[in-house]
Amino acid sequence: TLAFDLLQALCAAGERAGVVEVLADQSFQVGVLPARRVWDVVKEALVSMDDAELVKTRSASWLFKWGPGRPTPNDLRGSTYGDVQKHLGLGDLEAMEAEVRDGRLRASAAAYFFVLSAFQASPISGFSRSVIMGFVASLIHPMCSFLATGYPFGTTPAEVVFEVSRFMGFFVMALLFFLYNTFPIWDASKRLEMCNSLLSSFAHAETQSCRREQGFDDVPMVIVNAEGVTGFWAISRALGPEFLRGLCLRYNSGYLVVTLVHLCFMSAGVACHDILSEGVGLDWGSVLEIGLCFAIAAVSILATTLITEQCNEATHRSLRVLERARVEAVVRKWPDKDEVVELVDVLGANLADVKPIQMLYMPATKEVLSLVWSFGSYGLALVFEQLRGQLKSVE
Repeated sequence: TLAFDLLQALCAAGERAGVVEVLADQSFQVGVLPARRVWDVVKEALVSMDDAELVKTRSASWLFKWGPGRPTPNDLRGSTYGDVQKHLGLGDLEAMEAEVRDGRLRASAAAYFFVLSAFQASPISGFSRSVIMGFVASLIHPMCSFLATGYPFGTTPAEVVFEVSRFMGFFVMALLFFLYNTFPIWDASKRLEMCNSLLSSFAHAETQSCRREQGFDDVPMVIVNAEGVTGFWAISRALGPEFLRGLCLRYNSGYLVVTLVHLCFMSAGVACHDILSEGVGLDWGSVLEIGLCFAIAAVSILATTLITEQCNEATHRSLRVLERARVEAVVRKWPDKDEVVELVDVLGANLADVKPIQMLYMPATKEVLSLVWSFGSYGLALVFEQLRGQLKSVE
């Protein structure tokens, strides 16, 4: 159901931005080969939503075992927006095919292509890496005990039971901790990939150069008339901060707030232990476990905020694409150059007023990034100093 979920997310973003009708009506004159390259990907996704056997195969059998049964294509189209495919102007595949043969590409098809290219299903290897990292982190304390005493899980039966229970509990905690901290980075990275591919395709010079150096071969699209200007503006609005805004607030910001609370309690725990332990201190295993969790959490918050700030910056870079189109219209004397100049002024002002994506329930701007970096660096140094002081007390 991923193809339909992404199509519905695109429709929802278009509704919030008020550009659904524009996406459905406007088109680009890109040439037959680029249009065919985009349309083949979009058509495959659209056809898959009507393939009953494919839907049946991809649905999780255990999930529907005790329910009404596996979903059908009609179930996939049960949306609060109605038939989102028709709503976005993608319902008539034959008409779309004819447009592609003429070298024209519907704006909604282009937007859906960028979404499909960026938000592909994540491989299971991502979860596997979190499992491996959790397992390795849970081995830290037993390995330190083995190096210090020669016994990783103690010597008496009571010690063995306690240490094994501690190992299993820390493994579960570390696995959830890594998953909570990696999801916001994955989501922000996919969003940035979508924004960069859009800008590169429409010849934003800096983005296009960076993408080519990284080995990407983005579909070339050009703006050659007022219709193209309006279509690009509509795509930029739909794929900007409005795309999956609710999910970003609920999960990305929510997970990062949980991580921040975790850091605060962990810092308080280290400080209280220093006060209440009466010089007993912490062993190497506990110090390394706390230090690892604190470092990963701090890096996760910083990395997610940095990537999201770049996504917000992509909205401003879209303005440069519109400005370039205005220059091209005047220099090359397009037949509708006066309309293009007027549209760029109006639509550019609209793009400049878009509310940015939020991280930690704050706009992800350079100022917030600087604040996160400052507090993160200070907190990291403070906790590591506390841990180092407690190691000295052990010695």
